[in-house]
Amino acid sequence: MKSKIFAALLLLPLSTYASSYKCDALQQGQIGSNGKTVTAQSSIDIDGKQMHFSLNGVSWDLSYIGEKQIAKMYSTESGNVSVSFIDANPIIFVLHLVNDDGRKGTYNISECSEL
Repeated sequence: MKSKIFAALLLLPLSTYASSYKCDALQQGQIGSNGKTVTAQSSIDIDGKQMHFSLNGVSWDLSYIGEKQIAKMYSTESGNVSVSFIDANPIIFVLHLVNDDGRKGTYNISECSEL
C-alpha cells in the first residue's frame, strides 16, 4: 500500500504541471510585415498536455503532439498554428503560423517571465 501511495506522489507533479508566462515576441519579415521587424506581447498557459497561446489579442488552444530532441511540440487541430517549447534557461517558444492564403510567419518568443 505504501509503495502505491509513493508512486502516486511521484506521478502527481507530472499530471498537475501548469505554468503561465508573459513573453516578448519578435517576428522578422513574415506575414504582412513587408520585411520589417515586428514585436508583440504574448501570454502562454501550459496545463499538462494543453497550451493556450495569446498574441496581440488573438488566441489559440493547442494540444501536445510530441517531442523532438529538446523541444516539446504543440499544435492546433488544423495544424495552421504550432508552437515549439524549449524548457531551457532562458525559456524559448517558437510560434509557426500559416494564414488561410498560405503565407507563413514565425515568431521567436523569448524574454519570458513565469507568472
